[in-house]
Amino acid sequence: MLITVKVIDYLNIFILFRDKMIKNKLLSVLALTIFISLSPITFFAQELKPDLIITKVTTRTRTIQGRPSSRTPKDFTIIEYIITVKNIGNDNFAKPFYISWKRFPPNQEPEHYSATSMVNYESNLIPIDGSIDVIIEDIYSWRDKSVNLLIDTDGKPRTGSSLPKIDELNYDNNTFMFEK
Repeated sequence: MLITVKVIDYLNIFILFRDKMIKNKLLSVLALTIFISLSPITFFAQELKPDLIITKVTTRTRTIQGRPSSRTPKDFTIIEYIITVKNIGNDNFAKPFYISWKRFPPNQEPEHYSATSMVNYESNLIPIDGSIDVIIEDIYSWRDKSVNLLIDTDGKPRTGSSLPKIDELNYDNNTFMFEK
């Protein structure tokens, strides 16, 4: 009997409290607040991932002198591509990654890249909206009119071997065409 009385007392208190809130129009505000806080929109959170893009490429060349006794007795020129990589994602990035490239006009299938190089060996931090410069080298050829560069993070085999996949928000923005 005592338990029944207590439950009835609590119900009466709740009803009185509810009636007072309705009079003060607080119940509608409270109900709206509860509805908004429980809505699926508030439970949606975007996954935190970096998103790397190439924003700028510059070049410089240097000549390597050949040695008469070596297999390359003639001088040859090395081209260095200085590549600015920016993080437009919503999380910082600090890992080594690969840049693949192919010269144009290409003589391979579209998804094949002729060379790849690991960059950011030191695991330098690329903060959100920050950027770093990385350098790759190739043998210079006057016939090459352009070079297609790729931040190779999607794990697809493009140079004959599979590279590790690195999570990014968008893999579709990882290519950059550099015109000489």
